[in-house]
Amino acid sequence: MDWTRAWDKIQNMRNCRTRREREGKARTAGVEVRKEGAAYRVVGTKIERLAAMTEFASEDGRAYFDRVLLRSGARRKLEKLGAQPGDRIRVGAVEYTFS
Repeated sequence: MDWTRAWDKIQNMRNCRTRREREGKARTAGVEVRKEGAAYRVVGTKIERLAAMTEFASEDGRAYFDRVLLRSGARRKLEKLGAQPGDRIRVGAVEYTFS
């Protein structure tokens, strides 16, 4: 395989990955956030599934889910509703502390 064809193949793989990432963002865009008493509720099929699979007892698990909240737009919605670090966030059956 010559270098030109190899380079084209690498560029095509990069474009496919970028397209998958964009599609992933579109799928998580259906996230709702509302206030429930002293806590906040995040609702969405995919984000609830991810919360159920996340291990919140570990620092890595909490950091991962914080990135999920950020990418889905839920973090911005939480902040807009007045959520501050230390507030309780409920996602499906999971409840954790907002950071």
